Amino acid sequence: MASTAPARKAGTSKKQLNPLDLYDVRSLLSDDEQMVQDSVARMVDDKVLPVIRDAFEKHYFPKDLISEVAALGLLGSSIDGYECAGLNSVSYGLICQELERGDSGCGVRFGPEQPRHVPDSRVRFRGTERALAAGHGAR
Repeated sequence: MASTAPARKAGTSKKQLNPLDLYDVRSLLSDDEQMVQDSVARMVDDKVLPVIRDAFEKHYFPKDLISEVAALGLLGSSIDGYECAGLNSVSYGLICQELERGDSGCGVRFGPEQPRHVPDSRVRFRGTERALAAGHGAR
């Protein structure tokens, strides 16, 4: 019985399927977005995964992770200005995804509540630069 599968040309190979990216989303990311994902993934592998089980079992949050996340410039990463990275929404989503891969508590701590951790409190509490110039907002 003859095979119904299409014949492949000699020297061609089938692309290996990545079980962690079944839809090959990574191929759609820009070089900068891939760099963000890789950097956060390394930090999670090196800093989060080694301590998170013990932290979970002893019911504490490893606060030293905050300085690790800050050192990578991830706090306020989606905010443009105020010495923040101004990354796009895709990069922000990749940051959250990688942090949550390490522990969902990290994703919650540094993800949606990110503006709480921005070092320049003007972003949260004092309003826009335009409002401040007009004399509005807290000082």
